[in-house]
Amino acid sequence: MDGTRTLTAGTVTAEVLPYGAHLVRLDLPDRHGVAASCTVALGAAADYRDRSQNPYLGAVVGRWANRIAQARFPLEYLPVEVVPNEGPHQLHGGPEGWDRRDWEVVEQTDARVVLALVSPDGDQGFPGTVTATVTYGLSTDGDGRTVLELVMAATA
Repeated sequence: MDGTRTLTAGTVTAEVLPYGAHLVRLDLPDRHGVAASCTVALGAAADYRDRSQNPYLGAVVGRWANRIAQARFPLEYLPVEVVPNEGPHQLHGGPEGWDRRDWEVVEQTDARVVLALVSPDGDQGFPGTVTATVTYGLSTDGDGRTVLELVMAATA
């Protein structure tokens, strides 16, 4: 898929799309050693930009995962109003949440990719600047099995 970053370790392959930090493919061997994808995926990278085809498949959403009722919440006793995108509510960070952003590839090896995103103060109505990183990595555990690791971190 155009624009994806491919990770490999042993018989496992993963594909990550920097747009939305989407995990778009994960190929694992079955009990006979035949690799097959175990993800629900779209046909082309461009399809991930079309919300009608891709509500949130494999994406990293943010700043908030889930629904904020009435698109508002209290913060230190003061009301914060965020941008609604599901009727009067906000879902998964708003209409231009992190799943709708081009993340920067800051590091890549054969088995690991690190993506970064800066969400400025006021983004989708949220206060404060947040710097987020997402790391997808393939590694081998002590039993020789390949493991997909997803590490998310954010600082405000």
